[in-house]
Amino acid sequence: MLSTLITILAVIVAFLAAIHARKSAEAAKEANKIAVHQNRLEIYKSLVLLISALSSRGPDTKSEDIWQFYEPAELSKFYFCDQSANRISLLFDNLLRFLSKKHDWQVAREEGSDNLKQCAREMHASLEQCRDEAVKVKDEIEPQLIVNKA
Repeated sequence: MLSTLITILAVIVAFLAAIHARKSAEAAKEANKIAVHQNRLEIYKSLVLLISALSSRGPDTKSEDIWQFYEPAELSKFYFCDQSANRISLLFDNLLRFLSKKHDWQVAREEGSDNLKQCAREMHASLEQCRDEAVKVKDEIEPQLIVNKA
């Protein structure tokens, strides 16, 4: 009789432990979703700041504004799908090309080079391409930021 009672109590304790373990696992999954969402949101904020700098400063966009986006671009591969992460990485590569074109334009301007207008056109085209691509990437990752789907 006593052994039966001990067995029943052991089954009840095991059942309660299983329920507790399941609830703990669900809570851990939710905490992970929140952490991933927070990191996605930080990358998104960096992208918005970049778009703001490109739009408001245009050719006067500073290299610091672009290099601030380096870390979020690198981390994006851990928080977004491959397609979005690849687009963010490609965007950063294009931003570096813009900086190169800007440098070429500045050198041509200082030297009074004959190809100053060509350098200016290339720099502006690169800037517009980067800004437009950044907006497209922002629009692409926004649905991944909805809290209910984090």
